[in-house]
Amino acid sequence: MELKIDTHHHIVPPDYAKWLDSRGITAGGLPIPVWSAEGSLDLMESQGTSCSILSVSTPGVHLGNDQEARAQAREVNEYAASVIRTYPGKFGFFATLTLPDVEGAIAEAAYAFDKLGADGVILLANVGGRYLGEAAFEPLMEELNRRSSVVFIHPSELPCEPVEGIPPYVADFLLDTTRAAINIAKAGWLERYPNISFVLSHGGGFLPFAAQRIARAVSDGGPDDVGIERLRKFYFDTALASSPFALAALLEFAKPERVFFGSDWPYAPKARSMNFLSLLENYAMDDATRRRIYRENAAQLFKKKSRLKRQIDVKNPRTGTVDYRIARLSETDFDTVCQELRSGQKTWSKAGLEARVKVLLQWADAIEVNANLIGSAEALDTGRQRLSHEVPHMVVGSIRDWCAKAPHIFASAQRTGTSVINANVVFETQLVPYGLVGFITPWNHPFLLSMIDAIPALLAGCAAVIKPSEIAPRFIEPVMETVRQFPELAAVLRYVAGDGATGQALIQRVDAVCFTGSIKTGRLVAEACARRLIPAFLELGGKDPAIVTEHADLERAATSVLRGSVFAMGQICFSVERVYVHESVYDDFVALLAGKSQALELAYPDPAHGDLGPFILASQAAIVDSHIDDAVSQGAKVVTGGRSENLGGGHYMRATVISDVTHDMKLMTDETFGPVTPVMKYRTEDEAVALANDSVYGLSAAVFAGSEEEAMRIGQQIDAGAVALQDAAITIYILRDAEKCLSNHLELAGLAWALTRCCVLSFAKLW
Repeated sequence: MELKIDTHHHIVPPDYAKWLDSRGITAGGLPIPVWSAEGSLDLMESQGTSCSILSVSTPGVHLGNDQEARAQAREVNEYAASVIRTYPGKFGFFATLTLPDVEGAIAEAAYAFDKLGADGVILLANVGGRYLGEAAFEPLMEELNRRSSVVFIHPSELPCEPVEGIPPYVADFLLDTTRAAINIAKAGWLERYPNISFVLSHGGGFLPFAAQRIARAVSDGGPDDVGIERLRKFYFDTALASSPFALAALLEFAKPERVFFGSDWPYAPKARSMNFLSLLENYAMDDATRRRIYRENAAQLFKKKSRLKRQIDVKNPRTGTVDYRIARLSETDFDTVCQELRSGQKTWSKAGLEARVKVLLQWADAIEVNANLIGSAEALDTGRQRLSHEVPHMVVGSIRDWCAKAPHIFASAQRTGTSVINANVVFETQLVPYGLVGFITPWNHPFLLSMIDAIPALLAGCAAVIKPSEIAPRFIEPVMETVRQFPELAAVLRYVAGDGATGQALIQRVDAVCFTGSIKTGRLVAEACARRLIPAFLELGGKDPAIVTEHADLERAATSVLRGSVFAMGQICFSVERVYVHESVYDDFVALLAGKSQALELAYPDPAHGDLGPFILASQAAIVDSHIDDAVSQGAKVVTGGRSENLGGGHYMRATVISDVTHDMKLMTDETFGPVTPVMKYRTEDEAVALANDSVYGLSAAVFAGSEEEAMRIGQQIDAGAVALQDAAITIYILRDAEKCLSNHLELAGLAWALTRCCVLSFAKLW
């Protein structure tokens, strides 16, 4: 099913519904429906909709009193904006205005655009019998034209009594839209306000069917063709207008780039909306036209005018196709999110550690219950099945473990005593959390790495705003669904979708930053934090070496090195990326490693069967290929495996072993981040250690030797944050059990702070 943008998707704020109910008002003869964001998202998932533009339907907010209308418009617009902040990337909104109160409408439009980030405005075809096109409304049109606004025109009840037994929505709505369109065209608005995009709902009412008849009335005395071309300047949506009868007229009349998809939910209940979608799906049209209607037309229109210009395409790593989209927050929305988090943090911090532990343990239970949903979302992000479904349980274990350790950690950090200089002075320290900590996290382990530092920060009493990679954002929504179950936590924990610009904006709004990612970006983050004089905690990757001595158990070493090299397709910072083997056992080791590598299978076409999934990022496959090509061009030999393969649109690579490598090759010096194991000979122990240390990286390392003593002797000479003995890539298993810091002289990569006691205390200032 093609992804869609739904431009006709209503919102019914609860207080607005109560207000209408107190007046005994319906919507064109229909009862005011109960609305929820969850209901909207459910329909969107069923219809393949990535973003819906929310709007308040008839009767709007003006029931005769200007001041009341202004208050109601502000309330419903702020409610819509809050929904968008809660579900970033899923919704936009058309602002509700106060016509026929022109002055109030202009003021509310300015507020909605400038403060709330509205995507356009919704105007009723008529209010109290006064139709769009009326000269008195032109000051508002001038303002909307200046702002290049989208104006969504929705019908209301006709300014006359309905025919008994025929509710207004059945036919009167279509006539109302048609009347407004004629009046707008006759008034010359389509030419006088060329920057406004007027969208007619429900397929334009009767306009496409009766266009030839209407044309004469809007041709200014000229030929009918003049009127037809004028009317074709409107945009149209397909809400409740996708029957073969209506579509035939609409698509024959409208310009192909001016038709949008619309559901009319919730006034059209899910079953009815799905029925009209089925009619649209089954209507004969070429693929290009269908893509235009479903998404491309709206994306093209809105990208210059509104929130949708901030939309980011997300590709499925298994297919290479765009099947998901996110949207960057506007500056205003980001400010609001951070203000809300700072406000929530004050209560969170004052609640005390015991209360925070209680909430986080309850959240861990909720993650466990929803582990399958979260794992399935991350599986789409990464292309990995088994590992993705293990991650939620890893996070649960992390939360429970931190909650168990935190009381002792914080208690032991407190200090009281008497001055050694002046016995009359006593002191007592306190731990004061940073108010708002920002986390910029990578695509290779989306959920786990977004939580690895956020959990201790939350325990310390901080609020957390997390910007995951735009490459793998699908996990955000199911995770946030669990967060929203606990208001105390939702007040201090938010994910914000976006790209590098969002990360830059985050740095300007927080009190400390944790970043995991590339060296290039890490430097920029460090520089930006330094300019603001705020702490930056950086983990910038690795190029982990493994040493295999002549006395090592080669079977064990080959198995461990292979696992450490291809686990998660080698897309982890502590992957084994270079192997040094004593020359006396070199050939035997390479043969063993190649044989084990050849036994591994690609998880294609069935993601549930096989060992190696796709590259998460297609450009990463190109980087790995370039490293292989560079090595081969300088004399290296591909023993097994080789360059990446495009299978079904995804980029895969078989476990690759490369021999005869040197440190002149990128494969041995630059981070490769793929399932490639380059193996190099060494002669002496000193040479092996020198080669292992010949790197600007220093995250982890591994040593395989004939005895623990031999392995320990060599391991103690390696400049790395953690060294595994007789195994490889096991750093993840000691995350909360042992200190792991960089050697001071290393230039680039590794953890900038410890992962145990020091980590949780890093998020609090000792006063």
